[in-house]
Amino acid sequence: STSPTQAPAATPTIPAAAPTTPPAATGNTINVTMGDAAGATKEYRYVPNKFTFKVGEEITFVFTAETEEHTFTAEDLNVDVTVAAKTTKRVTIKFDKAGIFDFLCIPHADFGMDGQITVQ
Repeated sequence: STSPTQAPAATPTIPAAAPTTPPAATGNTINVTMGDAAGATKEYRYVPNKFTFKVGEEITFVFTAETEEHTFTAEDLNVDVTVAAKTTKRVTIKFDKAGIFDFLCIPHADFGMDGQITVQ
């Protein structure tokens, strides 16, 4: 009855197929919903609204505005993207300086539609 115990011992190939860490290389894509009160999110916010990247990383954001026009504005990074209501826009941004950078939606900043990017 040693063969049943040998079968589980033959399965250590599973860890080799389980690298769940995201790719550290460039070319990452992140989907961001630009939510609003009349949309599915029921409030003005970015989903997600916190990001951490490495210096030199290039990220493609796919911004989807719900029912209103929104912006993704990070002045310290010279980023200002406008996304029309009910549309999607792809924007690739290279993060070339370390720091913590705030971003906001200009028309909806007073509603708390903002977030933060950390570049290490």
